[in-house]
Parts: sequence; structure tokens; C-alpha cells
Amino acid sequence: MWNDLRYAARILRKNPTFAAISVLAVALGIGANTAVSSLFDAVVLRPLPFAEPRQLVRMWESYGTPGNAQPVSYPNFEDWRGWNRTFSCLAAFTGSSAVLAQASRCGSPASWGRQICSRCWVCSPRWDGDF
Repeated sequence: MWNDLRYAARILRKNPTFAAISVLAVALGIGANTAVSSLFDAVVLRPLPFAEPRQLVRMWESYGTPGNAQPVSYPNFEDWRGWNRTFSCLAAFTGSSAVLAQASRCGSPASWGRQICSRCWVCSPRWDGDF
């Protein structure tokens, strides 16, 4: 085995371009594998930051044709919350984004996003955030 390693090192020393491309290819493969594994871990394997994530439900309104899911308006959400006898808590959230215009000499415009949540968003938190 040592003879094989010495032979590989001797061949790589004779052709440094091939050696650099080989090392780069291995490094990119390791980096891509690490990135995909980290993403899979964060999205699929880790539980949601709530005490009972399997009990979370997302509700929509439907207007007209069945399957035409629409976000719930805030007045309707307030009615639902008042009528609620089934869920331990109802929460509403919405997101929006805007483009901040800049003078042409300053570069391209910046995008700004925000999330708005109702008070009961985290009913039984394992989360350190303050809503």
C-alpha cells in the first residue's frame, strides 16, 4: 500500500495541473456533500421549535370554487378566535416585502422583508424569541 501511495504522489508531482484539479474536485465534492447534509438536517431531521409540533395546523379560507385557498383576513381571524372551542390557541401571521428605492448612483435597490405575528404565535414555546 505504501508503494501505491508513493507512486501516486510521484505521478501528481509530475503533473501539478492535474493534481490541483483533482484536489479542487475532491474539495468541491466534500463541500457540496456537507452543504446538502446540513440543509437536510436543518429542514427534515430537526423538529420545529414548538413543544408539540405535530399539533400545529394551518387554516385557510376558500372563496367560490373548492380548493381555492386564500389567506384569512384579520377580521375573520378575530371571529374564529372568538368562536374557538377546539384549539388551545389560534395565531395569525403574514409576511410582506418591499423594495427600497435608491438613487441610481448608489447601486441597485435593496429588498426588505418582514413578518407580522399575532400575540399568541408561540403558545407553548421552546423558542427564546420575543413575539
